[in-house]
Amino acid sequence: MKVYLLRHGQTEYNVDKRYQGTRDIPLSEKGRAALRRADIEPDTVYVSPLCRAVDTARVLFPAARLVPVHDLREMCFGIFEGRNYVEMERDPDYLAWVGDDCMGRCPGGERGLNFPTGPARPLRPWWTKRWRGARKCSSSWRTAAPRWR
Repeated sequence: MKVYLLRHGQTEYNVDKRYQGTRDIPLSEKGRAALRRADIEPDTVYVSPLCRAVDTARVLFPAARLVPVHDLREMCFGIFEGRNYVEMERDPDYLAWVGDDCMGRCPGGERGLNFPTGPARPLRPWWTKRWRGARKCSSSWRTAAPRWR
């Protein structure tokens, strides 16, 4: 069995280097135009419920059954969402979080240290049960890969 972990297409927040987190930011026109149908055809694609991930999966795998999984969503960056590092270069909360290698809790959001294992932990048995003998694919954000190694 092969497992593919993919990142969503480009959004305007990506271009502006803004923290998206759990905000439901759509693909940009350029991001959508850059996507092409994939050369694999999974039966099922497990996808973050955020529209940027769902829309990416629809283009890449038009014949696949999409299954939204809440725990594949991006980490909640709390008060940092919608802002970029330039806008926060003097923000003491942001500086403290970055100074802690982004492992502490974002004010109003999740704790970076818990994120790779927190949401992923309950999914391990869920994934194992559903992936036996089937061709599956996952579409999520760019840091999904380290979660599943």
